[in-house]
Amino acid sequence: MATIGAFDGPDTLRSPTALVGLHLLFRHPLGHWMVALTRGTRLERRLPELPRPIEVVDRVRAPLLFIHGEWDALIKPEAARRLYTRARAPKEIYIVPRKGHDIPLLTPQTARVIVRWVHRRVIMEEGEHAEKALLRCQRQAWDCNTLK
Repeated sequence: MATIGAFDGPDTLRSPTALVGLHLLFRHPLGHWMVALTRGTRLERRLPELPRPIEVVDRVRAPLLFIHGEWDALIKPEAARRLYTRARAPKEIYIVPRKGHDIPLLTPQTARVIVRWVHRRVIMEEGEHAEKALLRCQRQAWDCNTLK
């Protein structure tokens, strides 16, 4: 499981206006429309009362990769570090140098981090040999240099 822009709770937001903005996005009808328009996705109309991620991250049994921008203007990088500290192994954290929040984090460098992590934690740990992974990668015409 990989997370980009880890959020452990409202206390790691950089400003009170960020909390107000999130409230408007999730609670106001225009917020749903705005997310659909700008992100091409939807938000649930009613948010269930869920525990904070920091309270449940230690229950996740899957390998975890936390990715967070060093200059994230919305959520402090400490949120990712706290989640990482509480998570079970295997786990990894990657603080993207000089990057902010959300989609701009998906750079070629970040993509390589994700591909290598998936290769190590998903493909190899599931018992597949590196040769098979490389052959499959080449058949799909992907950039397989990241697997070497």
